[in-house]
Amino acid sequence: MADALGHRAKWGLIIPSKNTVCETEMHRLVPPGITINTARSARS
Repeated sequence: MADALGHRAKWGLIIPSKNTVCETEMHRLVPPGITINTARSARS
C-alpha cells in the first residue's frame, strides 16, 4: 500500500529541545505530499 501522506518525500528534522517554534514553522512551509518527521535533541 502506498503512503497517502508522504507520497512525494519524507523529511527528517532534528531540533533542539528548547526550540518550540521551528517544528511548527516547518510544517507550514512544506508543500502537499511531503511529511516532516521530527526528533528533539536533549543537549542543552
